[in-house]
Amino acid sequence: MPRLIAISALLVFAGVGPALAEDNEWSRDGPYLAIFIAVPFQTTEGGVDIEPGFGGRGGYRFHPHFSGEVQFEWLAPRDIKRGGSKAAKLKTVTATANAKGYLLTGRIQPYLLTGIGLMHSDLDGTTGGFGGLPKKQSDDFLARFGGGVELYIDPETVLTLESNYMLPTGDASDLDHVLVSLGFQFRF
Repeated sequence: MPRLIAISALLVFAGVGPALAEDNEWSRDGPYLAIFIAVPFQTTEGGVDIEPGFGGRGGYRFHPHFSGEVQFEWLAPRDIKRGGSKAAKLKTVTATANAKGYLLTGRIQPYLLTGIGLMHSDLDGTTGGFGGLPKKQSDDFLARFGGGVELYIDPETVLTLESNYMLPTGDASDLDHVLVSLGFQFRF
């Protein structure tokens, strides 16, 4: 009987070992880099055209459920409309330091994130047009709240889908928006 228990325990633990190793394959510690296409959805008085941009992030996963990263986005110039006509062109660049928490650690990994950083906005108002806005540049603090999912193609290549609420302060406080991105991440 003791021999049967010992053999059963050995078989159980032999099966658990590979399962744990497989989980670590997807959530191992280490650096990563990502590139993505980003689309802002912003509402202001009169509306804003939707123009895609791009971005990147680099970070380090220091625990199966946590990582820290630096992220940036450049959003293509987009028209702001007032009274049915173009009032200005808006360009933005953001950079944030983020903390990311993973809910699962398998091949599909949903996560939540929060970050703080800076937003540079360049509002180029039209001259003489109805509802024209003034030309203005500003650099303001920004908070980022979001979530997404990482889908592992293999242990080094990841497809990412993310949505963030971008909340700038100061002169850019009326430029809050939701940013949706799709990209690839590379683990090292």
